[in-house]
Amino acid sequence: MATIKDIAKLANISPTTVSRILNRDPSLSVSSETLNRVTAIAKDLNYKTRAESRSGSMKQTSVSIGAIQLSTTDQSDIQNDFFARIRRGIEIACSNRHFDLRLCSGLSSQLLEVDGVIVIGDDTEFRNHMADRINNVVFVDHSPNPDRFDAVLIDYESGSHMVLNHLIDSGHETIGYIGGTGYPNDDGKPGLDPRHFTFESRMRDFNKANLQYVYIGPWTATGGYECMKRAIAHGSLPSAFFVGSDRMALGALMALEEAGYRVPEDVSVIGFDDIELAKYSRPPLTTVKTFPELID
Repeated sequence: MATIKDIAKLANISPTTVSRILNRDPSLSVSSETLNRVTAIAKDLNYKTRAESRSGSMKQTSVSIGAIQLSTTDQSDIQNDFFARIRRGIEIACSNRHFDLRLCSGLSSQLLEVDGVIVIGDDTEFRNHMADRINNVVFVDHSPNPDRFDAVLIDYESGSHMVLNHLIDSGHETIGYIGGTGYPNDDGKPGLDPRHFTFESRMRDFNKANLQYVYIGPWTATGGYECMKRAIAHGSLPSAFFVGSDRMALGALMALEEAGYRVPEDVSVIGFDDIELAKYSRPPLTTVKTFPELID
């Protein structure tokens, strides 16, 4: 039986992109050539999505779920892979329960017609203008208001504690942090990302807090690169950096290499997420594994 990986290999694109094409993800932007190539390969291999394979033999339930995904400029680079894995888990979970899943890019009238909405990340416009008109709303990877919305979150705090305890136990006296801003608060101002918050709190606990080693930029590889360039230009590097995402860490590694620093001999770097590219960096990136696609 053909799989998405089989199609991806023949089409020379990622399995995530194949999944989004075959599941008609409205937020995906690909060329018509790629779309036609994937569709043709899937047809030749007689591949069917879970929804298609069940449609002839299993009755769909009356439950309908809408899903809306964050797509801000600042977070799009890092979150593409991360959110795609979350979305894939939602697709599988809804398919297993025979729910009608409707993927929406941005605000849509469809969101007012479903039984519940899953918001991946944060969408301030949705929160301010549509949330009160929908009975069941769950946020994934963000909890804008625990008293108002249910949320499913990765335990960033515990993961960050694990990183910092490891670095301190390894003898590092000076530790820096590179990361991005958190989701906007209800007042519209950027919040403090939980990894950043935990870093500063933990460093104060160990009397090692030094905010001159904290660098904040976009959640992108370029953001990590520019943050590390600023750190290098400062003239005094800590012996280790905790970087809030793997994509930022990969950019940071490139900046260190260009400046002649060896990792981990001169500077240790630990990322967060365990994206696929992390194992292909040189040296391979030490990182915290997360499970955004975890189902049930």
